[in-house]
Amino acid sequence: MAERLSTQLRESLGLTLHEAQVYLAALELGSGSITQLAKKARIPRTSAYSSVEHLLEQGFLLAFQKGKQSLYAATTPDRLISRLHEQENRLQQVLPLLSRLAERRRIEPKIRVIPGEEGIRTVLREILEEKRPFRAMVAVHDLRTLMADYYEGFIRKRAERRLRVHLLTNRTPYSLRLKANDGEQFRTTRFFGDTDAFHTATYIFGDKVAWISIQDDPPVTVIMEDDGIAKTHALTFDLLWERADRS
Repeated sequence: MAERLSTQLRESLGLTLHEAQVYLAALELGSGSITQLAKKARIPRTSAYSSVEHLLEQGFLLAFQKGKQSLYAATTPDRLISRLHEQENRLQQVLPLLSRLAERRRIEPKIRVIPGEEGIRTVLREILEEKRPFRAMVAVHDLRTLMADYYEGFIRKRAERRLRVHLLTNRTPYSLRLKANDGEQFRTTRFFGDTDAFHTATYIFGDKVAWISIQDDPPVTVIMEDDGIAKTHALTFDLLWERADRS
């Protein structure tokens, strides 16, 4: 009987085996010293000390003095149930606040900073995985100079998957060759003026925006995942797109 009760206490109240045994011992004795509780529970007195301390903290035991002796009594089951209801009520009161904090944490933008060429590979790989049309404002000559094979491979894989891109870039011999192949490579290319030359890359894909400082040594990539920020950058891109040179 005692063994079954201690098992039920452990499962329902989250007590350890020794704590359950000490609580049952206190119920049976009415009150007792740590030595008496340990003897009744049939556990070492050293184990009883830590069990009593935890049970006091959790409200399962009450402590009082009788002369110079410290005694401990079990909180009655009905009072224990009442105490658990009080804890539940207090938790219910703070649940809305906890829910708001959890929601706030959930919607915070996710930001990754990836140094070196691995950051660029990550962006290009995730664009392919996104499987949706995207926007790119990229100094393609600089990116090809940095990692020609990988970038050319990305263009080939993107075209094979018929993944369309709107590309804003500098006017260079390489970007002009790209534009000549726009049709077969599912791309529309437009150019900035010569005075607006830049040496970075910005990709807007899905709910992500990626910025790459191509000419830094090593290059640094920042990826932000946030739907609102991605939509805002898409609007900005579209404004630049309308002003860009189409020839």
